[in-house]
Amino acid sequence: GINAEYGGQSSNMSHAIILMLMVGLVSSQQLPHPCNNGTAGNTAPGTNFSAACLSAVGGVSQHDLLVMVDASGKIPSGLLDYSLNSWGSFDECKEVQSSGAVYAMFGLNSSIAKLIGLTLQPGIVPRLGMCLPEPCVADVARFASDHLLLAKIPDQPNPQLIEFGSTMSTGAIFTVVLIALLVVLSFAGSVVTMGGIPGVFELNVSMPSLAAFSLTSNLSALCDTAVRFSATSSLEGFRVLSMQWVVIGHTLMMFEMSGDNLGYLLNKVIPRWTMEPIENGTYSVDSFFVMSGFLLSFVVLRKLESRRQKNLDNGIPVSFLSHLGHMGKLVLHRWLRLVPSLGLVMLVDAQLLGAINDGPGWAANIRPLGGACREYWWTNLLFINNLVPRQIMKECVAQSWYLSLIHISEPTRLLSISYAVFCLKKKKKKK
Repeated sequence: GINAEYGGQSSNMSHAIILMLMVGLVSSQQLPHPCNNGTAGNTAPGTNFSAACLSAVGGVSQHDLLVMVDASGKIPSGLLDYSLNSWGSFDECKEVQSSGAVYAMFGLNSSIAKLIGLTLQPGIVPRLGMCLPEPCVADVARFASDHLLLAKIPDQPNPQLIEFGSTMSTGAIFTVVLIALLVVLSFAGSVVTMGGIPGVFELNVSMPSLAAFSLTSNLSALCDTAVRFSATSSLEGFRVLSMQWVVIGHTLMMFEMSGDNLGYLLNKVIPRWTMEPIENGTYSVDSFFVMSGFLLSFVVLRKLESRRQKNLDNGIPVSFLSHLGHMGKLVLHRWLRLVPSLGLVMLVDAQLLGAINDGPGWAANIRPLGGACREYWWTNLLFINNLVPRQIMKECVAQSWYLSLIHISEPTRLLSISYAVFCLKKKKKKK
């Protein structure tokens, strides 16, 4: 029936069967027989597929259809270890886009995991990537929905078509130009600070504004290992160990979020007593709170003491309001130091990051960052991004929560830790 209805080509029957095999990746046991004479809505006679879908399949070569099947996700091994996602090969599907292929990501009903004895946490959606002709996407989605295989995902279409390639918006081009300008300024500043290019030419000019961008000077300052205050030298090692703790903890977090053997990780690795420091890596951040508060208090008290002594030497009265004004300048100085770098990162997230790659992982995890930054960039500039928005996944540059928390809690920590530092200084003077 299919062969006579759609063109009379001898390969059409095999084309339809291959398409059914693709749908069978979701649930092969529920598919009708290719020669069934029933009808379903707008589907072609004897099939569960629309005329547009079968016509599209009939126009695709046997080789390209096999590529689509090969590029589509299959039922993965390791299901009992929570390997529930099968994205297929996005790049392979891209090779046959000239034949009308599209890549569609289907979110499956998590209740199907109960069929093999697995219970998933709310919000976890098994995903299956399929490469197929565009008119067939709606047919597969209808079939999956009819058999309760399709999940309902808030604020997201299901299935989701993932575009091949990416385009550079005006904002992305502006970001590239700005970064290129900063690179040029850094090299020009290096030439100024080095007095020219050794062996090529000499330059004897004083340009402090340009020298501030010098790559050599800034890199040298960044890699400087000199200890500024001997009283706080022990904190350097403390900071290194805490940073390593943070990196290891986040590495484990990435495995927990995207690993394909989560069951082995949860049941075999995490219970080991040696994993306790890593699994409880959130406490590593507390060490940075202590260090930042202590160093802030240490530096501020030194500067206030130096300023007080200078004013007394010059006969200028010292008051609480003058100290408060000086602390306000320090906060402003800190804000001016942080915001340019943070602003550039937000600009890259908002305009450029989503355009430099493609694929299902990029579409699901990276491109949404741009929308968050375009909507909530102002909260980062005010360091209130822990309050607005309420969900951390909607924050612009979510890892900047630490900066926000520091600035919001700064007055409390400054007062409490400053008192501790003051007491230590008094105790040292008595000795």
